[in-house]
Amino acid sequence: SGCHAVPPETTPADHVMFLMQTLERPSLDAMCDAHAAAEAKVDPHQAPPHLAGRGSTPDSSSVLVRRQASLPVQFAVLAKRELRNMVRDKRVIAARLGMTTMLNLLFGIIFLHVGDTSRSDYAVSSHFGALVMVGVSSMMGNAQVGTVSAFPPLPEKGAVSFSGSGFFNVLHDSCLLTIAGAMDDELTATCFQPVLLLFPSERPRFLREYATGTYSAAAYFASKLSTEVPLSFITSLLSFIICYWMLDLSGNYILLVLSSWLLGMGGASTALFFGCLASSPQEAMQAAPAVFVPQMLFAGLFVRLEQIPVWIRWAQYLCSLKYGISLFEVVEFQPGHGACSTDAQQKACDALLSSNEVNRDMWWVYALVLIAIFLGFRLLGLLVLVRKARGFALA
Repeated sequence: SGCHAVPPETTPADHVMFLMQTLERPSLDAMCDAHAAAEAKVDPHQAPPHLAGRGSTPDSSSVLVRRQASLPVQFAVLAKRELRNMVRDKRVIAARLGMTTMLNLLFGIIFLHVGDTSRSDYAVSSHFGALVMVGVSSMMGNAQVGTVSAFPPLPEKGAVSFSGSGFFNVLHDSCLLTIAGAMDDELTATCFQPVLLLFPSERPRFLREYATGTYSAAAYFASKLSTEVPLSFITSLLSFIICYWMLDLSGNYILLVLSSWLLGMGGASTALFFGCLASSPQEAMQAAPAVFVPQMLFAGLFVRLEQIPVWIRWAQYLCSLKYGISLFEVVEFQPGHGACSTDAQQKACDALLSSNEVNRDMWWVYALVLIAIFLGFRLLGLLVLVRKARGFALA
């Protein structure tokens, strides 16, 4: 009838199913009559009464009533779907864990025994640099969650572009080319697509299913966590299994793993929020620098926070990398232990923490900030998706 145009990124068949599930019976009858009249090459305004009048008088008994399953049932079904997708994508999981293994082996070789204070060339700055690299790897690695079905295929070989988001596109494409040939193109594309591409890629399916009342947005988000949280923990655990002894770290192993886990989940939530704002994977990729560059700037790695203008310092509370590295420093550089055993070493450790504005007694604040970043960006992403879905239903 021309009143229900097919939305972008939606197939006609899906749009027809959506209309059948959302429109009331009189409207559907009117559409059927208009279609039948068009097929018979008859103007619907001049159609016989038995056709033209069917959809003109709404009947209260014909109003569509939808019943939605309870939240636990929605979560159980969606979590089962996510788990099934993860099990089907065994090679994707293997590639992610393989890349984590390779990177941490590389860190271990480059920073081999960097935490051994008995070495004549020991430097607390190098010790700290190793922790920073592990932290950055944790943040970036946990922002790589997705399934094969969620992402577009990789462009043809030789067609990789280095324009757009600059360094992040180069990094992204370089990672793809590193293992291209070990796996097929479609799988390779999914392994290293950041989590900020997850929702733009799944947007048509989510909008359709949410708008028809299949499930709530809260259940959808919770189901994503059912696979993302344990996989993120396994990734952090694997990272420190490899690098902890190679680097000769002395901090509590479990606390370092938990700190890495919180850092990774906070970074993933930040990327997820920007992904929810984007309408397409292309838009999401252009937002990649806005997600990761501030993490570096406000972590105190290149400039002290006290040198940053006061009116913009508040942005540090949105950057998980700063507080993840702060937790690493608190755990690793404990007074009278490991790298801080002697008085001279203790002074060097205190100077390092002071230069990075880290207070050992504030460890619980750093942990709470990471948890707040994780929950806050998830909630904001949820609100953005709900607003988009409601707009889709009204379109």
